[in-house]
Amino acid sequence: KKLIEFASDGYCYKAFRKFLENLKDNPNKNSAEQLYLFLEANHFPITADGCFLAYKSVKKQCGNRLVDHYSGQFDNSVGKIVKMDRKSCDSDRTVTCSRGLHVAAFQYAHEFRSDSTIIEVKVNPKDVVSVPNDYNNQKMRVCEYYVVKEGQSEIKQSYLSQRYIAGKVKIQTFGIDETM
Repeated sequence: KKLIEFASDGYCYKAFRKFLENLKDNPNKNSAEQLYLFLEANHFPITADGCFLAYKSVKKQCGNRLVDHYSGQFDNSVGKIVKMDRKSCDSDRTVTCSRGLHVAAFQYAHEFRSDSTIIEVKVNPKDVVSVPNDYNNQKMRVCEYYVVKEGQSEIKQSYLSQRYIAGKVKIQTFGIDETM
């Protein structure tokens, strides 16, 4: 439905088509369906390679190394790919806090802890595990993401924005400069 809407409104819809291709690779149909709730609620941009951008709250350790709040073991420095075995992540939507890598809407990540640093992350739809049904679909569990940048401001463009779809924004993705 969104793909048809993009085409009829004159949007460049190649990114969304790639997003749908990535989503087909998600082994859990429920996770794939929950992702739409997350994207609609938070208006996250979709990148040219069919991924989406979200946020995460992390803490700084000695030497400004960015790590997760819970274990302090996951390195969330810019340019890192953070991942864990999908089988180790909880896919139950009714469980609020559980196993998995957490990403969120800017507001949720920003308000998570007062001693936090916010990072922007890029997530492939195939790596979405669960969107808990509380907090207005503002957080999710994934099994992998790429740390794009450190920052304290929210992306204001939604995934309907041509700024992200039409190839006008450069970001570094997986070690390669890419036009979105």
